[in-house]
Amino acid sequence: MITVSVSAKDKSEHMEQKDKNTIWRETIALMEKATVNVNEKDRAAYEQKIMQKLKSGRKLTSDEMEYLRVYQPELYRSACRVENARKVLKTKLKSCKSKQEVQNVISVQQEYLKALDGTDKEYMTAMVQRECQEFKKTSEYARLPETTKQEKRREKKIVFGGESGDEEAGYDRNRVALLGYSQIQCDTITQMAQAFTA
Repeated sequence: MITVSVSAKDKSEHMEQKDKNTIWRETIALMEKATVNVNEKDRAAYEQKIMQKLKSGRKLTSDEMEYLRVYQPELYRSACRVENARKVLKTKLKSCKSKQEVQNVISVQQEYLKALDGTDKEYMTAMVQRECQEFKKTSEYARLPETTKQEKRREKKIVFGGESGDEEAGYDRNRVALLGYSQIQCDTITQMAQAFTA
């Protein structure tokens, strides 16, 4: 009796597995039919649209990337390289502390582009130009000082309260005030300890 129930269980698992396989086959067949029904003229127009976006340095949508992955694997790899480079470039630009650093990042990127060849070079060049132009339009870029030295001066003014041309004097005043405050705290603690022990 036990063997009969086990074999019945095995049969039901086998049927479930067969049903899953059948469902997957039918789903894949439907997907293939859907892509076959797209006429060649529409596919060519869609691919042309994707190529124009790549050549102009614009970001591709997830649907466009998926289309390339399925129908144009070589172009998909190029698009992936461009998107990865875009992410790296954006990160580098956002971490810059001055407009001079932004220009240095752009110069390094342009030197890298000179070393590339093939279609990637065209797509990468367009992407770098577009991202740099977009970044320079942001308020984040507008707030950056011209040079790193100006950034350091600005930070020093904020931290030490110095006025323009008076950074060192501001630093000295604050240092003296801090030392005086520390001395007052030490004296207060000493008096409290003496009162407690007395």
